[in-house]
Amino acid sequence: MIYFIETQKFKQWWIWLILLIPFASSIIALYNSPPDFSNSETLFSTIGGLIAVSVTALLLFSFTLKTEINQTGISYRFMPFHFKMKTIEWSEIQDCYVREYKPIMEYGGWGIRYSFKNGKAYNTMGNKGLQLILKNNKQLLIGTQKEEELTKLIEQLKKQNILKANA
Repeated sequence: MIYFIETQKFKQWWIWLILLIPFASSIIALYNSPPDFSNSETLFSTIGGLIAVSVTALLLFSFTLKTEINQTGISYRFMPFHFKMKTIEWSEIQDCYVREYKPIMEYGGWGIRYSFKNGKAYNTMGNKGLQLILKNNKQLLIGTQKEEELTKLIEQLKKQNILKANA
């Protein structure tokens, strides 16, 4: 039985704007002055730029963070880096709560991030996350856009003793 499921993608408008500017510039440059096929350097640099921006956009579009919480534990997957869900069982978790964090200050941004002080983070946007403190003293933060729903679920799991509060 699944208690919670969330799928997130990079949806920030400014990321897509950053990618759109060089793509649009290359298209405009090709339109205004079609490349001279005899000058392979100009042709390759223009087409190479378009390909690089297109591949970057496709890769960024494929990034997906999926989180599931069920009776076994908390599972997550950050595509295309994880091919299958990684599960942290309830017995491995010392504490778990939803918190507000500073993505840039605490982890250096969004994506798969690591901080010596705060452990690992998987996030795509925003500043809310499910903080896990594991019994082996490792920390993991999984970003969420469903802060209220997740907070209620964690409180319910603690009341039902599925997740032992500060065990």
